Amino acid sequence: MALLRWVRDNGLLSAAGVALVLGVYSSSAQSQEEEPIAYVGHGAFFDASGREIEPTPEFLQRAERWYEKRIIAGAEKSADFDATASKLTRGLTLSSYERLFAKQATLSWMASNLLSDRVDGRTRGKLRALEYRMRRTLVGKGTKALFSTNRETISTELLRRVDALPVSDKVKFKSLALAPGGEGTANGGKAYVDECAAAGVPIPPPIGRMEAPGVPGWKSQGFIERDLQFIVKSPAELRSFENAQGMCYALPRYGKDDPSRVDLDGVICFSKTTAKTCFWDNQMVGKGSFAFRSGEVIPIGYPDLSIDPEGRYQAGGADLDESAGGICTDCHVGDNPYIVHPKVVLRPGTTWGMVQDSLPAFAPDPFKPLVLADWPQNAPSAPENIVPANCAGCHGPGDAGGRLPALSSRFGEYCGTILMNALTSTMPPRTPGSQLGKPDVQAYLALCSLPPPNPAGNGGK
Repeated sequence: MALLRWVRDNGLLSAAGVALVLGVYSSSAQSQEEEPIAYVGHGAFFDASGREIEPTPEFLQRAERWYEKRIIAGAEKSADFDATASKLTRGLTLSSYERLFAKQATLSWMASNLLSDRVDGRTRGKLRALEYRMRRTLVGKGTKALFSTNRETISTELLRRVDALPVSDKVKFKSLALAPGGEGTANGGKAYVDECAAAGVPIPPPIGRMEAPGVPGWKSQGFIERDLQFIVKSPAELRSFENAQGMCYALPRYGKDDPSRVDLDGVICFSKTTAKTCFWDNQMVGKGSFAFRSGEVIPIGYPDLSIDPEGRYQAGGADLDESAGGICTDCHVGDNPYIVHPKVVLRPGTTWGMVQDSLPAFAPDPFKPLVLADWPQNAPSAPENIVPANCAGCHGPGDAGGRLPALSSRFGEYCGTILMNALTSTMPPRTPGSQLGKPDVQAYLALCSLPPPNPAGNGGK
């Protein structure tokens, strides 16, 4: 406690900031009025302290009530909500869980199509993530919801009605003007793929197309142990693709109860020459995330019916406007666009560090993300005099771990989910957790409560 008082008294952390650093909140801070989901990452939900939330039916019901209360306002909008929910459920005999799902799907649809001028992209993404988590995968005649203590099903007719809801012509929900300095992208679909290619970024093969003699494709590098994952903790495979332009990594995450189903599959590709970096995720404009079977081939960037007759594709750029997977560059910051520990064993005798030695994970400069203008455009590197002494050996210029980012309140997600997990469970490699109480570590963490020096130039909120 003396150390915490020192950090606070030196103006580095407010009392609330101290709580964030420790990952704990008082009962008063966890009031009923606090937003139930602070942020989303890889489809997982987190509270304001960076703790992953178990999405029990009770939590989903509470979250739904919170968002409904704050989004649906006025008699006209309430009538729209009731009419849409009734349209989905009319004539069906549904369980209480199915009715909960119908209300969530209605709320998500309204936020994206009728109330897009009132609801920001982060909130729409959270609602999409809630809906996706409730429906996940078809099993027999219904959909099994993935809860550790509950196995519910959703009528396929209800799902059909939800999927038949019309998508507004306003598929681009906000201004896509570039950030100051011309940063960011306003492109989605094929235009985004072309922009990435023009920036020297390799365009990866379709998801699921594996390397074969004479055929370029993805190569499996092995699996990350669940206990070494910071979030989600489902079976996760590391796949790579390299060509003359640069490097791509994908991280398919498989269903906890069904290893043949891919629930999440983010892709990050960077240029070896320009450091420009592009992001794709398994979701589609107006439809949110989708699961698919291992071995299915999914196009990158835009539909290609010759590859996937269902018209599915991995969205990127402006098409990630309401990302159910979260804001990629909230966590992917610093020199290294990939967040994987070098000591992680991917297969017997092979660690991520060994793979990294043969397959580049760094551009020549801190990576420059091609993402929406109001997403973070990657934090500048932390000055060397700010980096804690025991971190500097691996996180200096040209070092194996890459330079750490200059922290600020803009990167609460990185601070709470990535940095705190690293400091308590993986760093330093030989003695994980041993440095958390050091004054220089606490001083570095304290930056998480301070505003960025130039919020507008760093992507803003």
